[in-house]
Amino acid sequence: MALLLSLEFDMFLVVEGASTGDQEFSQRAGPLLKEKLERTPIMFMGDGVGKMRSFCKRVAILNDWKIYEFDDLDEAEAFQNSETLAYG
Repeated sequence: MALLLSLEFDMFLVVEGASTGDQEFSQRAGPLLKEKLERTPIMFMGDGVGKMRSFCKRVAILNDWKIYEFDDLDEAEAFQNSETLAYG
């Protein structure tokens, strides 16, 4: 993660499971990552909208081979928690 934060990229792809680590590092790296994300797009892959809130403004949910796009994270989370999902 430290190497990732020291380089410039055209886009970041972050997998939710990769966010594990010690809390001290997260506290130091979090603000730097947010700063980089203000000027670099991110694709955050995870299984819950809640963890994406601090980094994402838009959400796309893939469900039963269909993509549902949301500009509002609350709507995305409500959709994710609804019984609409095929494999929820």
